[in-house]
Amino acid sequence: MIGKALRLMIRIMAMLVTVILFLLNGHEIANAALQIETALRLRPESASTWLLNGRNAWLAGKCSEAREAWRRAVVLAPQNRIAWLLYLLSGPKDLQPEPAVAEGLTSYFDFQGDRARSAEKWEEALEWYEKSFPLVPDVSTANRLESVYLKLERKGEAIACWEELAESLPETDPEHWWALGRAAELREDWEGAARAYGHGAELAPKPYDYWMHQGANYERLKEWGRAEGAYRKAVEARPDLPYRGQPWQWAVQLGDWLAEAGDKEGALAAYRQALEWKPGDEGIEAKIQALEK
Repeated sequence: MIGKALRLMIRIMAMLVTVILFLLNGHEIANAALQIETALRLRPESASTWLLNGRNAWLAGKCSEAREAWRRAVVLAPQNRIAWLLYLLSGPKDLQPEPAVAEGLTSYFDFQGDRARSAEKWEEALEWYEKSFPLVPDVSTANRLESVYLKLERKGEAIACWEELAESLPETDPEHWWALGRAAELREDWEGAARAYGHGAELAPKPYDYWMHQGANYERLKEWGRAEGAYRKAVEARPDLPYRGQPWQWAVQLGDWLAEAGDKEGALAAYRQALEWKPGDEGIEAKIQALEK
């Protein structure tokens, strides 16, 4: 699946380069406009001609005319990724490409967003992710958006993103409940989050992460018995994991999981709880010391 997405992304980037080169090497704008108008009178159903018309309008600073021309191009050629790319970059999405095209465009937008985020260009990253999310709303892109919204101290928009994802998915989809759980966590509604993750776990073919999140939220509520029950279900869902059997082991597993996810404070809380259940354990103490450095 990753290879397929990468190939799609590479093809889109190659097509974009072709468009850019064309924009840089066109004829003089006024002469080109006359030629394009003639072509459109002869072949108004030609998507490629509408693409050229949009290009010419854009170079002339007529942005609304360019967008309308590219809209006509995508209507005439709904599988043309270049037409879709130009149309979506020119303004808000009011048309939806078919799934195969949307997947390729999303891969490109996410790639650009990831590059900007790696360079700590948060506003630029947000622009790319906000182009991607409406095309294929999923947990992966919602996570990307959340990370940038929180970096920009816009928690309310992060919550709204997860709520929007939940609304777009049926209640029979476990990711509907994951989205509700994450929105509740951001609101610090630990009970609501635990309940949502529990619903999702009952539906998910691989419920480990759901049970672990439910356990973490019960821990925040200091409901140790319910947390233990959630962790027990989590380790039952993953018989390959090394930590099994005792509550302190489940807390260590939670700490490892949170540390890997980048939640330092959550990991420390889990390790400290494990140490309360198993005082003097040198391995747990070492994990705490490593995070406290």
